[in-house]
Amino acid sequence: MRRTRVSVSKSFVAYTLWSRQHAVVLKRHELRARVPASMPVNAVWGVGMTGKVDGIGRLHAMLGIVDHGSRRLLALRALPSKSAWTLLGHLCLAIAEFGRPRSVRADNESVFVGLVFSGGLQMRGIRHQRTTPGCPWHHVLSSRERSNRSDLAVRSGGPGAGKKEPRALAGQVVGRLDGTVGEVKV
Repeated sequence: MRRTRVSVSKSFVAYTLWSRQHAVVLKRHELRARVPASMPVNAVWGVGMTGKVDGIGRLHAMLGIVDHGSRRLLALRALPSKSAWTLLGHLCLAIAEFGRPRSVRADNESVFVGLVFSGGLQMRGIRHQRTTPGCPWHHVLSSRERSNRSDLAVRSGGPGAGKKEPRALAGQVVGRLDGTVGEVKV
């Protein structure tokens, strides 16, 4: 059977969208509000780092851990240093609290790519996934989300809050945004 081509003009498309704009708005809302496909919990954890400047002007490194399956923020912590050993220690604390993930996804920052971090994951039987270089949308949290969570962390007692010294705050858990562990939707 031979198919015939059908063409429509721009004005026909514009008129059709205009006449059915209420249905288009409802369909867009339905698509945006749909529940995402479920993933198993502890299948993939995203690990990312950012920095936050305190009131004095000092930059503090912050580590965020997100479970992609449940979309929970597992940890948002101020770090005393950006060494791979520190990151592995905080990752082990999260594993002790939430269970072991099958894989950990991190960006291509040198701390995550190094032998210490990769070897530590391999020793624990965790697969190490890396994001594609030059694709910031693959990162665990976008810059805006990291900034918002860092601001909340600072207001809730993180780096720069009150008169505490920044060294005393290093390693303190600052990511419990609503007072409970992991109930924050990403």
